[in-house]
Amino acid sequence: MWLLFEEIYKSFLFIWFLIQNVSLYYNTHQLLPKYTISYTINDQTKQMNVYKNSPKNSKKFIYLLCGGFVLTNTTYIQKTISDMCSFYPNIMEEYNIIVLEKKDQCCLTMYDDLSQFIQQTTPPSIEEIIFIGFSGGGVVASHVLQRLQNIDCTKKLILYDCAFSVIDTILHFYNYYFYRIDYIMYILVKNTFLNHHDYKTIKYKIVDKYPYLNGVYEYINMVKSILHYNDDKLRKEASFNFDQTENTKVFNIYSKNDHIIFPNVSNQFIENNNEHIKFNMKTIVKNTYGHCSDMAFSTEYLHYFMFALNT
Repeated sequence: MWLLFEEIYKSFLFIWFLIQNVSLYYNTHQLLPKYTISYTINDQTKQMNVYKNSPKNSKKFIYLLCGGFVLTNTTYIQKTISDMCSFYPNIMEEYNIIVLEKKDQCCLTMYDDLSQFIQQTTPPSIEEIIFIGFSGGGVVASHVLQRLQNIDCTKKLILYDCAFSVIDTILHFYNYYFYRIDYIMYILVKNTFLNHHDYKTIKYKIVDKYPYLNGVYEYINMVKSILHYNDDKLRKEASFNFDQTENTKVFNIYSKNDHIIFPNVSNQFIENNNEHIKFNMKTIVKNTYGHCSDMAFSTEYLHYFMFALNT
């Protein structure tokens, strides 16, 4: 009976989440100019779409990474940048603010690409590198930052509504009867692979058994098949990477009312890996509603970001 009430409650939260996202869609605008920048990995030249400002003398870099299964410039990232510029106008001169976008490659295979891109496009005199990872983008940021340990500078990782274990989060939906967000996640993942750079090679592995009712295990098995992962490999790549330097500062900002990432699941994952945490991690719990969407009708969330930036 309690599970039924929980599903009804989360369904109302999801409706509010949709309202927030409609507002974000119609009330945000892109401030940063878009560039296409080349980088090299494994003797291959690739292209990355980059939204960025160009301060004259700044040696501090902020990278914003979205959630989902593919990197793109989302409305909540645009709203965050817009609000930061409105309330803290000097931020555009103090930091290089960068949004990375690559729509033809899934996030799980982007860790080396992103680390190589950053190393090839940042100056040797870099003073500070900060990642702001929204939702699953926090997992991506942790793997990229782990690959940048050779860069000698101040490092921060700001997690916003982050799912520390994507697989555990997805599996948790299997317990529900009708609140099955994993169906939506499956569709997002399928669409990523339909637009993947090697679609012609992988198209026969894209699971499409039922038009709209594929969920937890179809999602997992499709990813494993296309990326040639076993269970251990998938869990490792889709979970937060705790292998960070001791001087790295991590800020875990999340809502206790989140209807998508299940804070108790993430907190249990953190507790299970407590022995691997050698860095400084501060947890900030918000009493808000939504998932990477509470900025739709309020700017209170900025206090958390600015606290992390200034700490």
